[in-house]
Amino acid sequence: MKTKSIFILIVVLSAIFFLFSCEQGITNDNTEYLNDLNGNLQFKSINTTDYEISGWYNDGWNTESHDIYMKYHNLFSIVNPYWYNLGTSTSSSIANGKIYERSYAFNNQEIIEIHNNGDLIIPAIGDVVQGQLNKILNSSRARKRLIDNLVNTAIVRNYDGWDLNFEKAHEKDKALFSAFVNQLGNTLQSKGKVLDVTIGAFNSTTSESYWIFDLDGLKTDAVRRIKIMAYDQHLGENPIPLDAVGDISWVRSVLNYVIHQRNVPSDKVILGIPNYGWSYTYNAVTSSWTIQFPFSTHTYYMSRPSFQTWWQDVYKENYAEWTDAGVSYAAFYNNAQSVQERLRLVTEFNLAGACFWVLGREDENIYTSAIPAELPGIR
Repeated sequence: MKTKSIFILIVVLSAIFFLFSCEQGITNDNTEYLNDLNGNLQFKSINTTDYEISGWYNDGWNTESHDIYMKYHNLFSIVNPYWYNLGTSTSSSIANGKIYERSYAFNNQEIIEIHNNGDLIIPAIGDVVQGQLNKILNSSRARKRLIDNLVNTAIVRNYDGWDLNFEKAHEKDKALFSAFVNQLGNTLQSKGKVLDVTIGAFNSTTSESYWIFDLDGLKTDAVRRIKIMAYDQHLGENPIPLDAVGDISWVRSVLNYVIHQRNVPSDKVILGIPNYGWSYTYNAVTSSWTIQFPFSTHTYYMSRPSFQTWWQDVYKENYAEWTDAGVSYAAFYNNAQSVQERLRLVTEFNLAGACFWVLGREDENIYTSAIPAELPGIR
């Protein structure tokens, strides 16, 4: 009789779980899920042919980034608000493991709306000054504090994980960074969270050596995705040439290096795609172009007077010229056409998906035509 009662109880519990699963839209196949601290499941149904589409929020644009996400949320699976940096509100250069939440950008209602759409919110955290992260990595106390702060903040704020975006670290501490990433990623996983790491774009052992990122160290299961910022190709050059934001052949060489030479699994890689441009002014005295803005939006270009633009097929980017108050300007910029060319690399290299810098003020044809045309497997 006792055995029969146990059997009946199992059947009843199985039926309840089945009904709950149907109500929540849960599937047993190809379902990615996360647990929060209370053991609650946040379900995200992923088909094997799906690609992840994500985007960073510009912290200084109020709700513009989120508004774009909400308008096209059916295309997205993840958003990355840039709400955090190392340091404190009074000392952004401090390197003791504390993190600063940008109160002017943080928005709890946005978190709720993102989760209500069935999407993940994985905020980005960056460093502020050169060598700041290195000081933390070389202090066991600061390193532990940073891990604790990131894990606790993810739990309290109900984030699904973190996106590390450390671009100012010196390359000498590659091993320490890899160890830190492993420890942080494993700790987050134990709490039902994930870790993504955003890296610079490099296409050789030499260019890789300039960064703190060691691809061998980032292949670990502690890292969910490696996101490559495949743009700002000439950043750091002096002088910066009038050239593409990210020449398509250069982007291809980066993917070839990372995937085929360094053997990073392609389904672990997210391609960072620019939807903005670089603007230049003409100096009549030196007969040369000088960088004006290393970041200008599509809406900015569309509002320029006497704006003329030409598609540059060799770069798969747009070139433009205009004059304003007697000053000559030029730009290389991205729109739906250039984005679509880069989305083709996602399928060609069998990547996990794409992430845009930045949501807001872009060419919205990216969402109405480019993404549906190139990545039909999205959700």
